[in-house]
Amino acid sequence: MKTQENSLGYCCEIKDLVKKQKSFPQLNAFFDQYVTVIEQDSSNLIRKSGEASGGSFQIHIKEAFTQFCWETVEQCVLEKFDSKAARIFRLLDQVVRMVLELCYKTLYNIMTRRNHERDANRRIIDKKQRVDTIAMGMRAQGALEEQLADIEEMITPPERQILENIDRIMKKLNSAELEIDETIFLLQIYLMYE
Repeated sequence: MKTQENSLGYCCEIKDLVKKQKSFPQLNAFFDQYVTVIEQDSSNLIRKSGEASGGSFQIHIKEAFTQFCWETVEQCVLEKFDSKAARIFRLLDQVVRMVLELCYKTLYNIMTRRNHERDANRRIIDKKQRVDTIAMGMRAQGALEEQLADIEEMITPPERQILENIDRIMKKLNSAELEIDETIFLLQIYLMYE
């Protein structure tokens, strides 16, 4: 814990920084009210430590991850069911584990789908890689643009369309995998602090 003098120094330091910023004049005018709202917030993410007249603030990581986790769970339940179900699910302690299990299943499905797309289109993907390798080698040897265009024409327009579709599908799958990974990380952190 910081002494009252240091705490007031930090609070004044933040207030001075706020005064210097010209883009948010409302922040300066209502600074003390914002601090009071933060102190009285029921989520307890930020708590005041120190004397009543001054003091510093502590951010409670466990509470933050708990709140983030519940928001994520509620959104998942709302998407699958409705708002009444979300209230019921909020009362259960096992919801986080259930959502985590669903995330793992979804992640497995994404990886399986990616492997299926790769295997189903292996011939075209391999052909594209060979053409790219030949074109890169010819570029390094100083080939003319006409020669490079001839090499690129080895891939037919229907094959190009298939490759574009594969690329689009892979990007969607990668994006979904990243989002699921973030959700899994958040839920695991919550369970770790539980």
